[in-house]
Amino acid sequence: MIEKGIIKVGDVIFVYSQPPEKAMVAVVQSIDYPIIHVDPIKRAEAKKKPKETDLDISKPIPLSLWSEDQARQFLTPAEVTRIKKAKPQPKAFDMFA
Repeated sequence: MIEKGIIKVGDVIFVYSQPPEKAMVAVVQSIDYPIIHVDPIKRAEAKKKPKETDLDISKPIPLSLWSEDQARQFLTPAEVTRIKKAKPQPKAFDMFA
């Protein structure tokens, strides 16, 4: 089980599988602990982009959080670009409203 507060919105997660080239890489879009809603990115070897999905992190799940450096090391430049587009944008607010 992954403790509350470890995973945050905008984190990039890597869910292990064999072969690693077909593992799911996703960006966390929202959290309703222990369920996290993720937006998987299309991998280079995948024929189509997987749909947004929910992961239950209260059960054992083989995942790790990736930094941008790790993503660049293991993913193609196109996949890194997809991750940047999938990250939630900070909400702007009007300080004078």
